[in-house]
Amino acid sequence: MAEAMWLTQETRDPDNEWQPWDQAGPYWQRVMREFAAASLNVLRGNFANSPQIEA
Repeated sequence: MAEAMWLTQETRDPDNEWQPWDQAGPYWQRVMREFAAASLNVLRGNFANSPQIEA
């Protein structure tokens, strides 16, 4: 899911510096994995215990 979400950003890069997933580097891969996990939690309704979100 993280890789698929990363691919959606290709056309949004105003500086044309976007790289394929395997070249994105560990920082962006980690960020996108965390974002994918958070998105799945929201979709599953598993966000009530998150300190950042008030239910």
